Amino acid sequence: MTAPLPPVLAQVISRSTEPFSIAKLRESAQVLSTGYRSRENIRPTLSPVDVAAYLGARFPSTYAVAHHVWGEVSSHLESPGLVSVLDAGAGPGTASWAAHEVLPGAGFTLLERDASW
Repeated sequence: MTAPLPPVLAQVISRSTEPFSIAKLRESAQVLSTGYRSRENIRPTLSPVDVAAYLGARFPSTYAVAHHVWGEVSSHLESPGLVSVLDAGAGPGTASWAAHEVLPGAGFTLLERDASW
């Protein structure tokens, strides 16, 4: 279950992670992952290194899973399929980017509390 990132997303991730050392990105990604797994509240506003760590470490795999799920959902829909998608807690819009690849005609509304996204 792999879905390659669209080139524009890969470029954005690369540019976002460039300013930070691999060690700093790993540290931040570990803190974020631990928070997600423990169901602790993630800080309401992520720092620039946290955003870059999410994009570099979590975005590609989350995108691949979401792409697969949207593909499965769309295979069970009759035409015209979904015409609108609400992405609540969208973060950088990972699930919406994946859905857009599968449902290119749909409209999207993304809700996110963290303005850094």
